Amino acid sequence: MQICKEKRILISGTGGQGVLLLGKILATAGMLDGKNVTWMPSYGAEMRGGISDCAVIIADEDIGSPVVNKPEILIAMSSQSLEKHSHKVVSGGLVLANQSSFESQFIRQDVEMVFLPALETAKAALGSTKLANMVMLGVLCAKTGIVPRESIEDSLRFILMNSHDHSLIDLNLRALQVGIDYCQKKRSLSDDYSPQGN
Repeated sequence: MQICKEKRILISGTGGQGVLLLGKILATAGMLDGKNVTWMPSYGAEMRGGISDCAVIIADEDIGSPVVNKPEILIAMSSQSLEKHSHKVVSGGLVLANQSSFESQFIRQDVEMVFLPALETAKAALGSTKLANMVMLGVLCAKTGIVPRESIEDSLRFILMNSHDHSLIDLNLRALQVGIDYCQKKRSLSDDYSPQGN
């Protein structure tokens, strides 16, 4: 996948899956890496259980608008998110989707579609599905190199240190590593872990 100087990422899931936190960590990592960034959350009034979206742009130059209508990368944490946004990804882009959200009608041939068991991996390795967002972030980091891993780790520490979740920094860093390890074990996630397999 080619990533241009302006990287447009759309992250989507249901309320409570940590979509906004994932986006905030990614955007802050871009800022720590010296890039121009925007972070724009969007969620319904129902919050937990409703669709929650987050648009992130990381660019070398000035950003004209924070709106992401045609993302180069989509992270879909739920089937509703995949249904809502998979058609928006530009040709040649990347879709990272939780495997449990797989729906055959949303498969596209003109983008790279990677299905991985984020919830199951987080549960098995860390004892909680709530860390699936950080597993996804680890996969994104390892697969695309969109920002340096060190910047993501520094961003995670900075954001969680100033929140009520500061005691969970180490656990979230472990979840990030789980995602990186998972990606590195697969020469091609889209080939080795397809929706039809495993």
